[in-house]
Amino acid sequence: MQATQSQRPLSLAVDVEAYLTELLNHGREESTTTAYRNRLRWFGEWLSSVGLRLEDVTRDTVEQWISDMRARGYSPKNIANNVGAVRCFFSWLADEKGLLPRDPLARFRPIKVPRRLPQVLAVSDVLKLLAAARTPRERVVAELLYGSGIRKAELLGLDLADLDLGGLRALIRGKGGRERYQPLSPQAVAAIREWLPLRTVVLGRRRLDALLVTREGRMGRQTVLNLVHQLADRAGLDRRVYPHLLRHCFATHLLEGGANLREVQELMGHANLSTTGIYTHVSRGAADAAFRRAHPRGATPGEGAPGASPSGAGAAPCGGDGSGTGRNSAFAKGSEA
Repeated sequence: MQATQSQRPLSLAVDVEAYLTELLNHGREESTTTAYRNRLRWFGEWLSSVGLRLEDVTRDTVEQWISDMRARGYSPKNIANNVGAVRCFFSWLADEKGLLPRDPLARFRPIKVPRRLPQVLAVSDVLKLLAAARTPRERVVAELLYGSGIRKAELLGLDLADLDLGGLRALIRGKGGRERYQPLSPQAVAAIREWLPLRTVVLGRRRLDALLVTREGRMGRQTVLNLVHQLADRAGLDRRVYPHLLRHCFATHLLEGGANLREVQELMGHANLSTTGIYTHVSRGAADAAFRRAHPRGATPGEGAPGASPSGAGAAPCGGDGSGTGRNSAFAKGSEA
């Protein structure tokens, strides 16, 4: 491929970093750019292994890469995420920067990934996990992840100035630079008040704005992940539990408790209602129970019609990674769940 006057030889290392810097400037989270960096590095290593350069990439090249990933046992979601990062990168090279005469992947169809429903915990299991917290800092993390349903990155980005403990709310900075005020549970506020004096001890003479800190500084993602794993182990839960699972539980338990979809959308910080809609499938059991309770044909034979007995009037139980699979845009947003 011959470079035009406005083009220069491509450099994977240089151009990837320039691309990631622009992603950050467009409001993408650092965790997203880190994932893109890894995926693009893997693609570059694969290109080198087959003797190709960035300038040589075609649709057939990516099809070959996909076949190789499938042979290595990559999951459909992992493949879609890897290809999505590469598609967005090439769109940026060609359309945004003019470093390629055309985008070789412009007509490459996104890989469809079967949508898996979140597997949430029962309310009783979540309560066991919350009860397993032994320190104020553990309680703050657990209560905010489940009680407020915030993302791990949102939790780690919380500063003291974002808290309105008297008003039982916090300012959350979500994906795409969107801000929202999120309710805080009384349990979360109590845990935060208990943690604040200890936070001062942990920091010593240092000054940090972050709510959650360690002796090294602002708490990191791995620390939160390890903490949630420890809570699950102490609670005796025999399944994988991770921070985002508690967010799924937050949304599902809200719907099961009677919240409507628009209310849950606002609390989850979703830009699109369709993203929130996945939780209506997860909480199908509550809908079935409502049908059995309220519809004239919903009663099981022998139980009588709904409303015939006070026992039929109970309420439903109350708990109260940028895939690039969408449009081929250099700055396309990933999943917002």
